[in-house]
Amino acid sequence: SSTATWTTEILAADYQDPRAIIKTAGAVIVAPGSIGSTTKTMANIDSGKTWTAVAVAGVTVTIPANLYPGWKADFVQGDANKITFAAGAGGVLLNKDSHTKTGGLYNIVTVEMIAAGVILLSGQTSA
Repeated sequence: SSTATWTTEILAADYQDPRAIIKTAGAVIVAPGSIGSTTKTMANIDSGKTWTAVAVAGVTVTIPANLYPGWKADFVQGDANKITFAAGAGGVLLNKDSHTKTGGLYNIVTVEMIAAGVILLSGQTSA
């Protein structure tokens, strides 16, 4: 029938998009925009995404100093382990309270490259 054909075409199209693929890392489900390891170095292609960190231990996210100005991403602490943010070599991480971590479970932190090598960390943060 035409419904079956349409459904098959939609499913085929969905699986051609690599962002639709979900992988597992141990007992943790790692979907697109998720961090399932203890370290992640961001790249220009990662801008504009919301990242959720779920790992056995805390996660350290490094923001390289050479990302383009205007690079921006949101990070969600998806379990009890905080996300720690670090500036790459030559970069500086700014926060109004000098914090470098997420504030707690389900807190959202925004990271933005406001100038060459200058990284602003805002949102629900902690020391």
